[in-house]
Amino acid sequence: MSPPISHITRDSSPPLISRWWRAIRPHSLGTAVAPALLAGGVAVHDGTVRPLAFLLALIGVPLLLIGVNLGNDYFDYRSGADPPIGVGQRPLQSGLLPPRWFLIGSLTAFAIGGAIGVFLALTSPTEILLLGVAGALLGFFYTAPPFRLGYRGLGEIVVFLLLGPGATLGAYLVTAGRFRPLPLWASIPVGLVVAALLHANNLRDLDDDARSGKRTLAVRLGPRWAIREFAALIWGAEVAVVGLAVVITPFAALALLTLPQARGLSRGAGTGPERGRALMRSTASLHLRLAALLAIGLALGGLAARV
Repeated sequence: MSPPISHITRDSSPPLISRWWRAIRPHSLGTAVAPALLAGGVAVHDGTVRPLAFLLALIGVPLLLIGVNLGNDYFDYRSGADPPIGVGQRPLQSGLLPPRWFLIGSLTAFAIGGAIGVFLALTSPTEILLLGVAGALLGFFYTAPPFRLGYRGLGEIVVFLLLGPGATLGAYLVTAGRFRPLPLWASIPVGLVVAALLHANNLRDLDDDARSGKRTLAVRLGPRWAIREFAALIWGAEVAVVGLAVVITPFAALALLTLPQARGLSRGAGTGPERGRALMRSTASLHLRLAALLAIGLALGGLAARV
């Protein structure tokens, strides 16, 4: 049975648009923008860019993430996995919006994002439609029954696939209009950092998840090894950048400007609400910076090769 929602009076509740803004977790949307930016950089590297398709990808991928966020909150709430009101300032637990609105919002975001995907599929390789359907299903069943992938310690793998290779390849297919393996290789650093971002979230909620029976990877590993897992994901991304600089173009090394931030994150990782929220903010910042710098580096490498 779902826990009760706190009562919010008309005078005390924020405007409706502010409530929805909090519900979609705007701080997380950079994780959807990053693979689209990276795909644009790879397309410039390859010399095949379709500007309108690129802009639509920048809209469609975040919509799919909004669907994931709202659906995640709804099914966590229904299962009782969310912490008490006030912890993490969760909009649903705070009663800012009724639970059914989260489900409706999730389905609506998936529908609009999917519609954009279908439109792009009409002028893109057929693989984009398959990627879109697979991504929507993975995202929805991340917390939805019967699979509840996030509850089985598979969250980091799902997020890596969705917002790493999956989203980057999908955005590249519509931006460039053809398939190439380069966006898959280029997406590995970005995918590892977005997996670290989810892991930071699970480090924050480790105690609550353990009590509620949500068997995330952090719960399965325990605090000590979960922190080491976070550091491994962060440093794995930097090593992957070095590989891209060696194999693809030296300009990819521009993304190594994030090394000081990566070092600080790996040393500052910990568990608990306050420390976890700070870790999530910093990891989200690293993720977007890494993707943007890598996109610029790949684009510059392609332009320099054609000069």
